[in-house]
Amino acid sequence: MPQAVLFLSRFLFSLWIVLVGAFLFLLLSNAPSVPNTPFASASINTNNSPDIHLPNRIFTCAETEQQFQCQTTIQNRLLDLRFTKGSDYKYSLSNCRALYDGQSVGCQETGQTYAPMLKSMYKITNLGLSPQQSQAVKQKYWGINALIQWGDLRLIWISTGLSLAAGISIAFLAWLHPGKFSKVFTGFACGFGVYHFVSGLLGRVPYDVVIPYGFTSDTWDWFVHGGAIAAGFGTMMFIFSCFGKDLIALPRS
Repeated sequence: MPQAVLFLSRFLFSLWIVLVGAFLFLLLSNAPSVPNTPFASASINTNNSPDIHLPNRIFTCAETEQQFQCQTTIQNRLLDLRFTKGSDYKYSLSNCRALYDGQSVGCQETGQTYAPMLKSMYKITNLGLSPQQSQAVKQKYWGINALIQWGDLRLIWISTGLSLAAGISIAFLAWLHPGKFSKVFTGFACGFGVYHFVSGLLGRVPYDVVIPYGFTSDTWDWFVHGGAIAAGFGTMMFIFSCFGKDLIALPRS
């Protein structure tokens, strides 16, 4: 194998490992900690700029018979959140009360999300942070704020791109190091990557766009999954056909 090709393959493989590792670290380090923290997320309203999101892992929580109490430090001052437990399900929180440096501030529920169980999200208002303090808090928790800014769609595209890069890299290495196992693995890897790519691409189409063409929400979901499976299977079979008879040749006795 030429030295330049060997160096390029090793470099691209190492780069892929670094990117995947960084992406997974960013996701895992900012994933909600439940049920240790009884709410999914909290954010700080800054009036003149986008809200600053806080990972719920930074809160230390304790519970009594009637309530949860969670605390963290923001700009060297204590932020204290208190919630009343639900009567039937203790994580059905209500009556959020917030204190910042001993002073009462606003606290309101902004919705619910799965984290991985259904939990509430809260927004803290009137903390009185200066623009410089707000920027410092945002920089400290840049990971969760970057993930929120990217949104679910971009995160799906990133994971899809990394999957496709893995499939292409494996296919390239299989051509350089031919063998039955590598060829079969390449076919499955490429098919799996294309399946996720097509599923993400078709899944972006709103129902309002396809309903005039005779689809319903259920039939469109079936079409998305079916089209993704067909594309993945077709890619896998194409890879197998490119390898030719060597893939299915049986060893001679």
